[in-house]
Amino acid sequence: MKLIWFSLVLAIWNLSVVGAGEGLQSSPNLSTEDKGSWLFHACQANIRTMDAADGGTDADVALTEKCIDYEEGVFDGALSVSPRSFCPGNATNGTMIRVYVNYMQEHPKLLDEAKSVGLIQAWIHAYPCPRSRK
Repeated sequence: MKLIWFSLVLAIWNLSVVGAGEGLQSSPNLSTEDKGSWLFHACQANIRTMDAADGGTDADVALTEKCIDYEEGVFDGALSVSPRSFCPGNATNGTMIRVYVNYMQEHPKLLDEAKSVGLIQAWIHAYPCPRSRK
């Protein structure tokens, strides 16, 4: 199921992005929960929850679960295809979510794109795979 879901995400990503971070096309018909702004908001809540001494607010905890579920689904799907688009090594989920939030702060135009676009671009940028030697 995750492979089918990831294939759909990858197809959307391929339609929305030409190259790694260039040539974006607009995505005007996305629902609120399909936009990068929604995932960005959920993942900001995740960071607040990770950093809170008391575990965070109930609202942040609910959003945290949505961020983690989506991030893990994309991550698992991306690692099941070859060649890989990114190579995170031993990076934790928490670190990868922080990388995503930081990337989105630097690339706010992606907030209006499909939520997978910014997530995958952030990871490609932060975790490039070594080039194979021929």
